[in-house]
Amino acid sequence: HEITLEVLDLTGNAGAQHTIKIALVNPEIGFYEEHPLEGTLNNLALAGISMSAGEEKEFRSSPYFFSRGEPITYEWLIDRKRVENEGGAGILRIRVVPEASGFISVETLIKNAVSVLRQAAAQFIINVR
Repeated sequence: HEITLEVLDLTGNAGAQHTIKIALVNPEIGFYEEHPLEGTLNNLALAGISMSAGEEKEFRSSPYFFSRGEPITYEWLIDRKRVENEGGAGILRIRVVPEASGFISVETLIKNAVSVLRQAAAQFIINVR
């Protein structure tokens, strides 16, 4: 987008003009671990994480480059299956079952409730050890 500001004097003559360019960016999602005592661990964005069988953790999905106040919805998927979320819109609690092993794919889709063109999807992988 290009925005131009023009200042006119009282007679309508141009006094000053300035143009700026604003780059458009696509919305993105960052994943962070929610710690019970420290809150969101914003200093470490997740691409993958290891968890032990039987362990439980909470993760936050943070939208970036959405407009402030924009009505958004969250959809969570684990191994491509939609899950109901009880931890709040942007938070997902996962407890790995004791007999689990391998990898778990966690994905979130964040959508603007009004404009279908404003959405982002991202995923991270849990390595169950």
